[in-house]
Amino acid sequence: MSTDILSKLVIKHVKTVITMYTEASPTMRHTDRDTWALVLKYEGKSVYHSQGKEFFSDNLHPVLLPAGCSYDWKCTESGHFTFLEFECDARHTSPISFSLRNGDAFFKMIKELEYKRDLLSPTSDMESIRDLYSIILTLTASEQRQYIPGRDEKRISPALEYLAKYYTEHITNETLADVCSMSTVYFRKTFTKVTGLSPISYLRSYKVNMAKKMLAAEHSSLTDVAISAGFSGIYDFSRTFKALTGLSPSQYRNELITSSTIE
Repeated sequence: MSTDILSKLVIKHVKTVITMYTEASPTMRHTDRDTWALVLKYEGKSVYHSQGKEFFSDNLHPVLLPAGCSYDWKCTESGHFTFLEFECDARHTSPISFSLRNGDAFFKMIKELEYKRDLLSPTSDMESIRDLYSIILTLTASEQRQYIPGRDEKRISPALEYLAKYYTEHITNETLADVCSMSTVYFRKTFTKVTGLSPISYLRSYKVNMAKKMLAAEHSSLTDVAISAGFSGIYDFSRTFKALTGLSPSQYRNELITSSTIE
């Protein structure tokens, strides 16, 4: 899912934002892009081929061309398009396409970024990066709207939200079932079906994942992490953490320090 890719992008520099016109053309080849590019056609159509897949580009379907990808490209219908090129710390081997509900509004966002860059203010580089993040967030939101959760997923979503908010507190199956307005037996069955874990196992895993983030903070002691992640004490924390990760909390922290030093 492209959301996983886009959510981790660290944008370093916006190189180019330009609107151009292109005629219908024969197929052209681009191998191993060295920068990322976002293409939005507000007139005409283009098609990209990569790894046996087709990616169409028109006023409702922008295409993201990652650094590292190779593709064949053809303009099938003449028209104007905006080309936004930027540098970031990630690579991906295939184009990414999106479906928009309002292509005009999205195009306006890109044009505003283009106009601001032309003003050459002292903060234009920072503003360009900020605006590009907003554009990428819009693309991410458009993809999420295409995902329609099933009936069971909708039914347990209040429990997932509750767990995320109150994972440090004492939570029972009965509490979560009540949040979802379901019987305890049916809730537990439905939750396990959707997530692959029982509610209590999911809660334990959630606490351990939060503890992993906390262990990366050098100033926090293991006892502080145990309490902050909602464990009853250092023994409960250490036992649960090792059962789920295969490492003790101190071993996990040492590995983080070692990998950071190597990098």
